[in-house]
Amino acid sequence: MKKFEIEKNRVPNFIIAGAQKCGTTSIFKVLYDHTEVFLPESKEVHFFDRNQSFNKGIDWYKNFFSKSKSEKVIMDITPNYMNKEYVPERIKKLLPDVKLIFVLRNPVTRAYSNYWDNIRNQNEHLPFNEAINHNPAYIEKGLYYKHINRFLEYFNKEDIFIFLSEELFSHPEAFYKKLCSKLDIDFKMIKDMDRVANFARVPRIKIVEKTFLSQNRILKIIRRPIPGFLKSFVKKLDEKFNMKKIKRPEIDEETKKYLKVIFRDDIKSLEKLFDLNLNLWLNY
Repeated sequence: MKKFEIEKNRVPNFIIAGAQKCGTTSIFKVLYDHTEVFLPESKEVHFFDRNQSFNKGIDWYKNFFSKSKSEKVIMDITPNYMNKEYVPERIKKLLPDVKLIFVLRNPVTRAYSNYWDNIRNQNEHLPFNEAINHNPAYIEKGLYYKHINRFLEYFNKEDIFIFLSEELFSHPEAFYKKLCSKLDIDFKMIKDMDRVANFARVPRIKIVEKTFLSQNRILKIIRRPIPGFLKSFVKKLDEKFNMKKIKRPEIDEETKKYLKVIFRDDIKSLEKLFDLNLNLWLNY
């Protein structure tokens, strides 16, 4: 792996660019404690996908990594990068030597997890079988081949690494050994690798969750003057005391079959492109 000139750049040499609801929060929590990895305090930087951030320039982006020292890996974990058409060109222009990681999950279960996250945030009220037809993002974000193929217009395939969430959830040791190998960091320094973040949950007091997590435009404007540290503090309190874990019902067979048909061709194209075995998804 090409040596990364941290002293000159202080920008990421690795980006986890996707996908949402595929375990990247768990990965962030594990890698954050690794002494050979530098991550910003906030998991998602949202530089390349949000125009209001990107227009602030590269120096604004570098500020997120300015406290890095001699770490081998400087990393940006922003899963939303995968879904935006303009992101690959932006990344290549500003970080031409960066390596890209995509953590992917069966797109059917990814959509269902996304749905329950929206239920938690009170941004969804329809049954799942209706919601997937009213909100195109549930399906669109699971078309991995379509999105990753755009990155191949700017990056070599050898600089793109694919990991599967199913291995992260069921065999975390094997997953992190592979990840550490790609990052060229010491696996022995990985701690609490079996932690799982973002389990299914709903708020006990809904108004707290809605006020601080809702994507409603008006509420986002109202929250803007609140200092970041205070938002983080309230969010941690909310996670600790206001959230209760629930058991999700199974996806009904008719909806599962419908989604499998939609995703099948994209899965098979991804499988062929990266020489993957995705039978677990195809036979789900």
